[in-house]
Amino acid sequence: MKIVFYFGGYRNADSFPIFLNLFPVCFMQIFYCHSVQMAELHLIGQLVGAIDFSSGSCLFCKWSVSAGGSWRLLGGAESGQTQTAAGTMVTGSESGQWFWSHPIDVHYATKGVQGWPKLMCQVFHLDLHGRCVLEGYGVTHFPASPGLHQVTIPCWKPCSGSLKDQLVKTFLGGSVVLRNPQMAAGPEDRYKLKTSGSGSVLVEINVISRHFNKFGVHLG
Repeated sequence: MKIVFYFGGYRNADSFPIFLNLFPVCFMQIFYCHSVQMAELHLIGQLVGAIDFSSGSCLFCKWSVSAGGSWRLLGGAESGQTQTAAGTMVTGSESGQWFWSHPIDVHYATKGVQGWPKLMCQVFHLDLHGRCVLEGYGVTHFPASPGLHQVTIPCWKPCSGSLKDQLVKTFLGGSVVLRNPQMAAGPEDRYKLKTSGSGSVLVEINVISRHFNKFGVHLG
């Protein structure tokens, strides 16, 4: 495919570097999507907070968005971390609720639905000594239908399997964590783990799709 530009009355394909300096990167990304007819998916929302975790201390969340190899990031951040929020304990219960209101804004281009984007969360709390202790992992695919969605992500954490792990946790604190957090996103590795439920992360997300019908994909 050859892209030809018209600039100042001249028809010159070599003027592409000039346009990179004159126009914002976002314009070039949009032009690229139109020129090769790629579908677009825009995810805008927030990590609202967390509920039902047994810890009464401060919680924060490390999050990341991942997609398949055919997906191209056009804009936004694919990972981040919320602020640390103090929990509010629910009356008559040992669980609590925490509020982050942390924004998520990711824009993708793709030619198919394989490798649909998913969100992974790692929830930690700060103990009395300022150490980060894992409270749970949680993974979910983003909704496919356009519109506003309220998503609840159940979280889990690895159990202390060996006697050594239990002694370390008892006398030194901390928790059992995965050497590679991406194991939590893959079912082929996760089924081997011994885990226990912890709490849930609340997500509010707007899904905006474009041009998927040109590839025979109807969302909704």
